[in-house]
Amino acid sequence: MNSHNVDDHGIIRSPGKFEGAPRYLPYFWDMSLDGASDDAYDVCGIPTDFFIVDNADRAAYPELEDIYALSMWESDQGFVYHKTYQSSSEYEAARALAQEDDEES
Repeated sequence: MNSHNVDDHGIIRSPGKFEGAPRYLPYFWDMSLDGASDDAYDVCGIPTDFFIVDNADRAAYPELEDIYALSMWESDQGFVYHKTYQSSSEYEAARALAQEDDEES
């Protein structure tokens, strides 16, 4: 994994696709590239990966302690964005909407 300049709040400050993102995002991006997401859908035509955060993820990144899951996608400009979900119901609702959008396109 590439090294990034990370500030005291765990935000990547290095220029590039992860600039402004939390330090754990490259970790999930690498898993995405390896096909290790829990689900993947095209949301509004944008490939989006969904991950359920597990204990190994939380051990590596303690700031994920209160995060149940996350989704991530890459913009047309090459930046990686994400959304976190605090509960399984929030995650499942987002995943269901993504699946519905994927099936309609």
